[in-house]
Amino acid sequence: MLLFNDRARQMQAPDLAREIAARNPDPSNPRAMLELAILLGYTKTNGDIGRALALVDALVRQTTPEAAPYQPLARLLQMRYLDQRRLEEQLDRQSAQARDSQRRIDQLNEKLEALKAIERSLSTRPAPTGAAPASAPPLKAGAQ
Repeated sequence: MLLFNDRARQMQAPDLAREIAARNPDPSNPRAMLELAILLGYTKTNGDIGRALALVDALVRQTTPEAAPYQPLARLLQMRYLDQRRLEEQLDRQSAQARDSQRRIDQLNEKLEALKAIERSLSTRPAPTGAAPASAPPLKAGAQ
């Protein structure tokens, strides 16, 4: 099984897809179930980790003597797939948070640019005509 895992790890995506399509998860064949679970664990397709986890869960629960030699590896894969699924969910949450943060940053930048445009338009306006500027009266000679 370790040799099979090594071979599966080195497969390209099209080869993995072909191997997965050629296999049928036969519950009476624990080796076939484990091989399919291993193959599914190396794909990058959504839902394949869930399918792989379902296969190893079923294999771990089997009580047949044929399943016994495969169960330790199935338990190991079960823990690995649970961790992988948890990390993928965490990554999805963090990606969503990053997108939301970027959206807020973009909105704040737009508001800042609008405020800068208002400020520029106020500083370039001519002084109103007809009204005396509000300034201090001129100093008289000799008064200090």
